Amino acid sequence: MKKIGALALLLTLFSTTSASAKTFLSPKLDGHSIRACVDSYRYPDGCNEAGRKHAANMFCQYKGYSRATQWQWQTTPKGRPRRKKRVWEWTEQYQDGYLKRSYTWKGKKRRYFTTIECS
Repeated sequence: MKKIGALALLLTLFSTTSASAKTFLSPKLDGHSIRACVDSYRYPDGCNEAGRKHAANMFCQYKGYSRATQWQWQTTPKGRPRRKKRVWEWTEQYQDGYLKRSYTWKGKKRRYFTTIECS
């Protein structure tokens, strides 16, 4: 009897965690891609791994999840302006003494997410 109870508990936990995760293929907001960088004073190089992790986490939180567990991104080759995408970028900046955090329209850029998995 204890084995059945433990198995039921394990299945319940597994189904809860897997049901609360979602993979976004080609993640978008308002039909436009998400830039795999952040514009923030906390990330001087907003396109490094820490910046991409923060950008992926902010996308997941925006969508109602707690964090990003995996992500992939793509950079289009230089010299190919037609391949740039219109993107949203997560920005953090101080205005009038307050930290403003939101998505900002960044026009056409080369680095963008192709997949974000949220949990």
